[in-house]
Amino acid sequence: MDWQPIPESLGQLAACLRDSLSGFNKVAQKQAETMLEQAKSSPDINNYLVYLFSSQDPPAGLQCSAHDYSLVRSAAAVMLKNNVKSSSKPIPDASLALIKMAVPIGLQDKNSQIRNYAGNIATELIRRGGLLSWPELLPELLKMFTNETGQVSDEGQEGAIAAMAKICEDNTKMLEREVNGQRPLNFILPKLIQATKSPLPRVRTFALTAINVFTPRQSQAMLNSIDDLLQNLFNLATDSSNEVRRQVCRAFVQLVETRPDKLQPHLSGLVDYILTQQQGEDEELACDAAEFWLAVGEHDSLWESLMPYIGKIIPVLLECMVYSGDEIALLGGASDDEDEEDREEDIKPQFAKKSLARTVNGSASADTAENGNAYQKLASMDDDLEEGEIDDYDEGDDENPDDRWTLRKCSAAALDVFARDFRDPVFESILPYLTKNLKHDEWPYREAAVLALGAVAEGCIAVITPHLPELVSYLFSLLNDPEPVVRQITCWTLGRYSSWAAELSDPDQRRQYFEPMMEGILTKMLDRNKKVQEAGASAFANLEEKAGKRLEPYSLPIIQQYVRCFKNPGPTRPCQ
Repeated sequence: MDWQPIPESLGQLAACLRDSLSGFNKVAQKQAETMLEQAKSSPDINNYLVYLFSSQDPPAGLQCSAHDYSLVRSAAAVMLKNNVKSSSKPIPDASLALIKMAVPIGLQDKNSQIRNYAGNIATELIRRGGLLSWPELLPELLKMFTNETGQVSDEGQEGAIAAMAKICEDNTKMLEREVNGQRPLNFILPKLIQATKSPLPRVRTFALTAINVFTPRQSQAMLNSIDDLLQNLFNLATDSSNEVRRQVCRAFVQLVETRPDKLQPHLSGLVDYILTQQQGEDEELACDAAEFWLAVGEHDSLWESLMPYIGKIIPVLLECMVYSGDEIALLGGASDDEDEEDREEDIKPQFAKKSLARTVNGSASADTAENGNAYQKLASMDDDLEEGEIDDYDEGDDENPDDRWTLRKCSAAALDVFARDFRDPVFESILPYLTKNLKHDEWPYREAAVLALGAVAEGCIAVITPHLPELVSYLFSLLNDPEPVVRQITCWTLGRYSSWAAELSDPDQRRQYFEPMMEGILTKMLDRNKKVQEAGASAFANLEEKAGKRLEPYSLPIIQQYVRCFKNPGPTRPCQ
């Protein structure tokens, strides 16, 4: 770099960045944050940040480990990106030149985190100034990730393709519009397809990630490249990398909507492929594969072509609806918890959910805690966190299988869609499964069978109605199952069949089925488990909607139960 920092100022900035990430010395952390805020007014602040971000060796005199210095570099990159994003004034040409010089260096860094941040800075510069503000960037990235010279390191290829994927995601329309008489996507997309043949798995993965940004869009570039893309997808279907196959599955899902004509001739092979991926050990890959059934099942006409394969697909969906061992472990052995104090998120008002759609504790060492604090602090510094920057330190409700989109939920949603598409054949396919598993000794199989019964309620109601007296009577007994998760799903399934019970006109049948259903669900609103209470409240809201004025004769006991629920310290809210 032509510009050179003042060593003392550089050391002070590096020390401030280091101290700002400290989780132990709060005084030093606060002082560092104050100094960094003041440093933003310096005309050379971006130059100093560029220098630290792109320099692999710490400034002379800075006392910190190699790991700590990598955090300093990351913090400098985040601060630089935020400065570029939030600055209301043009960045001086001299600083802009330094940034543009540093980004390609960062993209080839040995540290994957630094490569990731370099891509974020590049994306932000393009978003801020447009493609013409840095016309050399895209050609440079294309040369790097395709390794045209044969001299680009593996890290450089991975950094360049990751940056390209970010630029594609954040500037999709910009790449599709004409710039100086050309559409950038017309020459980018063939290069991305070429990159799917790279010997580096991460390059193949990011190339597909970038391509999948444009797969749902009807651009001329995609129209011109669709046959090449399909051929490469088929070649990558057996790729050794699970991440590559995840992107392949996502591409097939998107092509269902945009180019079903291209998939139709290959549907038999696609069915076998998707089922194979869905039954693999990688949960995320399996879930991405299962999305294919949702996409096809909801397509206006393509779903009809699945009829010959229903006998293959339904058993796999049922198998995938059983809680996995990992999910059971995350559930932590659900138990009676009505006496435990509610968390704030337990009692937030929410609407009852009726749809099947996307609706690790232990001790740590001081070093682990400090590292975690540092990464969390980096996250708070970055006001527009990019995917993958601190994934390993992101703790949230996704750890709870009840709160995230899982293979189990996706498979159940697909079964719901197929039941509405194909109706009778779907119930005929699941009937042996229900017979075997509704009374299974192991609760995960009982739970999955009840879930399957609820999933087909809407689509298969005509063929299932003759069986409902027996099935519903058995569901009443499951409201007292020793496993709370089974009681919870039973409430939901009974809610799905509340319309059938509410419409019974024969007085004897109403006494035999409707009244026990109503009473059973009401009782579960005061269950010993809070999630069962919520499920009971949601199911009763469903029953109220279906029954309407038919509930008037039962108003007094219903209101009395509501009053008890309002007195209950648990999360039950009967008017959700």
